[in-house]
Amino acid sequence: VKQERVMVSLVLAGAAKMDFEVTVSLTSKPKDTKTFNPPTASKEHVPEGLPSEVHMPFSQMSIAEPNGTHSLRIRAKNSGGWSDWSETFETIAVARQQCADQVQARMIGSIELREIEQLQCVLKDAVGIEFNDERPLKEATALLECLTSARDELCEAERLREPIRLGTALARAKEVGLPDLDPIELLLEKLSSVKHQLDTAKGIEELKEALREGYEARLPPEILQAAVDRLGTRESAHQGILAAMEAARVPVLEAAIESVQGMFLPIEQDAHRHLEALKVSELLLRASLETGLIADLQTALESAAESGLREDELIEQVQHMKAELEAERRRATLFLRESMFAREPAMLRKSIQWSAVAQVCPHEVRAGIELADFLEDLLADVEKSVGIDERQKSLQGAREGEVPASLIARAEIQVDCLREVLAAHEQGDVPRTRKALKMATVAGVKDVELSEIRLVFANWTKLNREVEVSVSLGRTQRLTEAIDVALAAGITPSQLTWAQEVLVALELRDKAEAQLRVAMGMRKCEELQGSLKHALDVNLQEKALIDEARQLLHHLRGLRLNLREAVTGGELSRVYHALQKAMLSPALPEEDIVEAAEVLQELREDEISAFNRRMKIGEDEKDFRAMDALAVRGKWARELGMDIEVSRIQDAVELSRDFQQRNRTVLEAQLH
Repeated sequence: VKQERVMVSLVLAGAAKMDFEVTVSLTSKPKDTKTFNPPTASKEHVPEGLPSEVHMPFSQMSIAEPNGTHSLRIRAKNSGGWSDWSETFETIAVARQQCADQVQARMIGSIELREIEQLQCVLKDAVGIEFNDERPLKEATALLECLTSARDELCEAERLREPIRLGTALARAKEVGLPDLDPIELLLEKLSSVKHQLDTAKGIEELKEALREGYEARLPPEILQAAVDRLGTRESAHQGILAAMEAARVPVLEAAIESVQGMFLPIEQDAHRHLEALKVSELLLRASLETGLIADLQTALESAAESGLREDELIEQVQHMKAELEAERRRATLFLRESMFAREPAMLRKSIQWSAVAQVCPHEVRAGIELADFLEDLLADVEKSVGIDERQKSLQGAREGEVPASLIARAEIQVDCLREVLAAHEQGDVPRTRKALKMATVAGVKDVELSEIRLVFANWTKLNREVEVSVSLGRTQRLTEAIDVALAAGITPSQLTWAQEVLVALELRDKAEAQLRVAMGMRKCEELQGSLKHALDVNLQEKALIDEARQLLHHLRGLRLNLREAVTGGELSRVYHALQKAMLSPALPEEDIVEAAEVLQELREDEISAFNRRMKIGEDEKDFRAMDALAVRGKWARELGMDIEVSRIQDAVELSRDFQQRNRTVLEAQLH
């Protein structure tokens, strides 16, 4: 449906030359049929290849139902008459929005192609159509405005032929997607190239050629006028350069060259070369004033004369400095020769340093350096020599090289000190070695020469200290080891005599201590008493051991006396307890308790015999009191270690109860 007409496309070949009759009805109401004889496109121009159309008035169509459909039939007529009716074609209900989707699709395609004429045509066809989605219509409208504006701006920039404005318009046209921009891009490239040549033209002739091309390209007048002004400026600058080169002063020529920067004048290269020559001459003059070298001053003066530099004040300063330095060189040469005659390295180095500063003849300076190196090498050999032999050899070389005696006197003193250290070390004398090392250190003998002896001396001191500590502690083994190690380390035996005397006394003490410990282990009173007396005689210092021995002797004597008294008394309980106490640690020796053990055994046998005998009598006499006493006596005997069976004691208890019950029964019978 478009513009109040219902359009039906026909793909039948030759349809444009036929007449048609169309029937339209609602599918749900087939009897309500409308018949049309629509005009065809045969009366209008139809492009070749496109389908023909028949147009029917929309107002005469049957009113459509919601979600309903229309049924169509068609027949054609040519010179041969009418055809049969076609099959019924069912389509969605014909409505005003029938072609909204097609128009919207064309609209989206036109947006993608970004063709202004096509967008205008599509928007014209969309007039009167209600779309479900208005966004493509709004987008197409906005795009058409944007494309039209970009095209107008591009046309105006093309007319003015100003490269920057044309480039801006072209960029906006590309941004909005305006098609067919290749000719504009070629024009922009040409205009930009001509303008770039104008802007970058070097010199006068090249700028004139660029101006000619600018006129041919019809650049804007303001661009061409700026180039004409630059041409006039360059011609004036050329004359200024010539005048500055005649002045022959660096600041003037620099200012002239700076004023023509970027003009690329042909004379500019000659001006630069002349400026560089003037700068080199001035730089040489100023540098020679800073370096103060006579050769540099002479070279700078020659360069200034060659380049024609007119810095008169600077040239006079250089000439004055050159005269002063030459006078200084003569004085330094005289001092160098005097130093070489004196053969004093420090004085010679000072004169060499002055000569180098004063620019003395290199041959004389080199001779002084060689002599100073020779003397310093001899002194260095003396300084780095190690050991008596090397030191004597280096000192002999220094004397032959005519080194002043004052410079090697200290080394000779060091040799004497080193000899004394070696002699004391070889003798093994600790005090002498200590004194010799101290003197050698003060004299400046090298550490490498004394390091080994210092280590030995430190070891001697440590070992000697160990001997003293061992003596003070009074430990025989430690003192023996300390003396042996000290002797093995090379300490002279005469310095260890006192320690060896102390060692003899300690060995006697240790022997007495060992004997005392053996006697304490044996626990024999007579031997323990003798060992204790001997330990006190040799002044044994182990007070704890002495006290322990005394207590042990007192304890053993008490045990032996108590055991002897118990055996003499002959009482079983006392003998048993005395023997048990004597067997507790520290116990009496075996020979001291044999007699008591035999007596105890005899007393036990007597007690068992008496127990059995009394048991027999008690059973015979049925004496419950005697049986009670035997039960108590049996328990007491077992506590004293006697072999009395528990059953016998139980029998005594039971018999006592039985006899007591019988006796009670008899007494009760007698009472009744």
